[in-house]
Amino acid sequence: MFDLTGKIALVSGGAKGIGKGIVSALKNSGAQVIIADIDDVAGNATKEALGVDFMHLDVTSQAACEQVVNNVVKQYGKLDILCSNTGIFPQATIKEMTEADWDKMHTVNLKGMFFLVKAALAVMEKQQYG
Repeated sequence: MFDLTGKIALVSGGAKGIGKGIVSALKNSGAQVIIADIDDVAGNATKEALGVDFMHLDVTSQAACEQVVNNVVKQYGKLDILCSNTGIFPQATIKEMTEADWDKMHTVNLKGMFFLVKAALAVMEKQQYG
């Protein structure tokens, strides 16, 4: 792949599924990886299985996104890579989907990405890298 030794990577939604694969690939490329996920059980299991770190994060909270990014920088000194991977999709057809399902999906998938990218951007602009 490529060498990411010395890089600090934050992966939201990294506890399972595609995110877990991203975490594994970044780790195998030499990055120090931090999983940010709302699922503490899966997050801690992936942390142990892959030898990475875990921080609880609900991406629907702008304050929580800012806090996790700030905690990463405080603990590791920088943030080089952000993979905003968090996403949900209700297990329903569009015909069955409710407006509440639709709103929750967009809050997690779009607003959550906006909150996390905005928090990381503030750090990455200061360090002129990321």
